[in-house]
Amino acid sequence: LRIAGKALALAVTSEMADPTRAPIIAVAESGKGRVMCIGSYEVFRRGGGFKHKGNQTFAVNAFKWLSGGMQMTKPSSVVKEQKKKEQQETKIDDATSAEFEKTLRRLVNAVFDLQKDISMIKAQVGNVDTNIEQLRDQFQDFAEKTQQQLGVMIPAKQFKTTEEHKESDIETDIKGLMSEIKSVEQLRDHIDQRHSSGAMPEESYSEEVEKLDARLLNLEKKLVIKQQELAGLKS
Repeated sequence: LRIAGKALALAVTSEMADPTRAPIIAVAESGKGRVMCIGSYEVFRRGGGFKHKGNQTFAVNAFKWLSGGMQMTKPSSVVKEQKKKEQQETKIDDATSAEFEKTLRRLVNAVFDLQKDISMIKAQVGNVDTNIEQLRDQFQDFAEKTQQQLGVMIPAKQFKTTEEHKESDIETDIKGLMSEIKSVEQLRDHIDQRHSSGAMPEESYSEEVEKLDARLLNLEKKLVIKQQELAGLKS
């Protein structure tokens, strides 16, 4: 993305990216109109798209800000730290800084609303799951009784059980973990190439490699656990 005028960058690429510190999320306001531009598919893809909690939070915050349904609140500690770092690296004029803080306040406020929404949704989903399970048992019972009384060949297993649903969820988790592992490995290779070409200082290279290796190890451990869970369900 390239920003100009009153447009504000909300997120930039890291120092290990190419190009470095380039805007990937930007917003602008004109009168009552609001626009948000996102120049990186990684915002939604990493960790399984909207299945990732951070991506869900970002999406809800973005739509609430775009619809104008957000109130002012204090920035989070993460936002404060990011703002402090940016002020040290780049000199921003007072007008732009004030507008930037105002926008961040609006975005951060949605986090509190989202926490309430998630609690309500969890309760509703729990009730739905219970009702579905009851219906499944009733239909299954009806099918078995009909088969016994009339001699009609009705498949005795028409609906997925809780275990089968769990198996499907675990398979989805495994695919997501494998995709994320591949993404981290590709990023690791990219950093190695930049370091080999002299585009990345040794200190930055060592720091980023350490972070990526730790993340890769954590993902691989999670993958092994999920694979063991899946094997246990199938055995």
